[in-house]
Amino acid sequence: MAKYALLVVLLGAILVSLALNAPHFNKDILGMHAWRQSQTNANALNFLNVGNNILRPRQSNTGAERKVYRSEFPLYPWLSAQVYSIVGTTPWVMRGFAFGLSVLTIPGMYY
Repeated sequence: MAKYALLVVLLGAILVSLALNAPHFNKDILGMHAWRQSQTNANALNFLNVGNNILRPRQSNTGAERKVYRSEFPLYPWLSAQVYSIVGTTPWVMRGFAFGLSVLTIPGMYY
């Protein structure tokens, strides 16, 4: 019985989060951490447009020099690029992917 109660609470939290975040899915990147979100999205777009090799992430500047940009392992931008290649590069896709990934982490952390 407690297992089902936990499932109901988790599903309720996900639905409340979706209801609160859904109006913001079509908005552009904004807020205190806009620089970080923009850099991550630029890296994802570079994977999509310049080169899809996860071991050679490109710099956010896609000018004449295409230097390799290494900071952290770029799994999230690379996964974003794979989603972009399938469904497009709209703000809704970017935010929807981030929300879906965060929803999947809840049971992942539980188990």
